[in-house]
Amino acid sequence: MKSQLKSAIKRALVHAIFASAITTAASMLISNNYTSESSLIPASKSNQITNNLAIAAAELTGSVSGQDDELVMYENILRSRWMAEQILTNQYSFDQRWGYWGKPVRHQETLLDYLGLKNIDQGVGALRGLMKVKRDPKLSIITITSTTHSPDLSAAIVKKTTESLSFYLKNKNISDKAVKAEFANQRLESKRNELLTAESNLRNFIEKNHNYNTSNDPSIRLQGARLEAELSFARSLVVNAGQAYEVSLLDARSQLQEINILDKGYTPTEKSGPKRSLFVFATFLLVSTISWTYQNRRWLAAKLMGVN
Repeated sequence: MKSQLKSAIKRALVHAIFASAITTAASMLISNNYTSESSLIPASKSNQITNNLAIAAAELTGSVSGQDDELVMYENILRSRWMAEQILTNQYSFDQRWGYWGKPVRHQETLLDYLGLKNIDQGVGALRGLMKVKRDPKLSIITITSTTHSPDLSAAIVKKTTESLSFYLKNKNISDKAVKAEFANQRLESKRNELLTAESNLRNFIEKNHNYNTSNDPSIRLQGARLEAELSFARSLVVNAGQAYEVSLLDARSQLQEINILDKGYTPTEKSGPKRSLFVFATFLLVSTISWTYQNRRWLAAKLMGVN
């Protein structure tokens, strides 16, 4: 019986080695995966700017978080359809090696064409498998990872993502400031017109009542005082509106940094997969176990039934 068991072990090892060799050859037909990563730290903003950008993120995602949280806001933008369109329709130039031994082939096409998809809707779903966005509230970091069969493409996708995020935040911020500056300018013009009206009213009144301050008629003195107060108030409003307009212009011209990029998306030199050695080991272990069990199935059945 011992000799039969030893013989079964030898045959199981032969089967396992043969299967492992086939697995090794098959795994060489699988292209390597390469992962590029970028880490972002949102810069501190005033509550007003953060709220404006949070509304902008809600416009892209179709939902309102209700939380004044920059990390959530940036994550929503990164997961938005707008961001997917920027990545999928961008033109990429990269080399890709098919299989382990294949020669690099030059590609120059959009990610949508590379994936062989017909429209953006299909691309949005496929992109979720290529790119991951992870938020770490404890460290206040957002990590973007991209995994493809080309190291150049993985890095390019990550770089395009961070560039698109920065572009959106910058232009949205500038747009909001431009609206505020235009509103301040319109308010200034309105107050100037009100000042001209107040001056005209007082001028007309003085032409008809030269010495209204010393007039014996109290109603004339009261009307003159009221017109003087309206003129003084209109002047103060013009001064305040002018100061607000100057502040809005300076704010519109200021340069704000929306995000701090720790890693801009490096080009990986080491593959992240597949784990060929793990495939081979698992195949060896599985085939050897199945082969030995099959060869000794009667003996194992007898043992399980308690038959000597």
